[in-house]
Amino acid sequence: GSTRSGKTNCALNIVRALKRAGIPVIIIDWEKSYRCLADEFSDFIIYTVGTEVSPVCFNVLDVPPGVPSDEYAKSLISIISHDYLGGQGSDTMMLKYVLQAYQENDGPLFEDLLDIIDEEVVFKLESGARLGGRSGLWKETNMRQRIFMSVGNLGRVITTNRHMPIPSIMDKWVVFELGNLLSPHARSF
Repeated sequence: GSTRSGKTNCALNIVRALKRAGIPVIIIDWEKSYRCLADEFSDFIIYTVGTEVSPVCFNVLDVPPGVPSDEYAKSLISIISHDYLGGQGSDTMMLKYVLQAYQENDGPLFEDLLDIIDEEVVFKLESGARLGGRSGLWKETNMRQRIFMSVGNLGRVITTNRHMPIPSIMDKWVVFELGNLLSPHARSF
């Protein structure tokens, strides 16, 4: 609908009705339109994603219950590839790195994946080794993806060891304010 047509007010009324019925709600808010819910309901939690005010941090390598880690890894890589301009070759390399993180670490963190990419790409470049051929270009793409995901507000969300398990918020009333994620890549990731 058009601006000022009542979309947010309608959504707020639906959320209030769900709250009164005891049904948990998770809201993704780009414009701080739902902060008023924390004033109305003391158990509504507002997270300001990408800031230190009320931060939220996720371990993107945390596999949801009942999902095989290799299938989850392929889904995660699909998102990374779409948002950070990957391709079939670099996706295959990233899959190798993610699966290696799962094999080497019980409950790997994003930092473990960064270490594997660093070992495979950065340290070789720093030692004067060349990344030759197509696989070298794919590894360079993975390095670029690694840099983009680990800096800025998105980096503050996923490159930390203060992770919030997603199941811990599924039965709560939560607003995620995403307005601080300014990069279009970070917003879709």
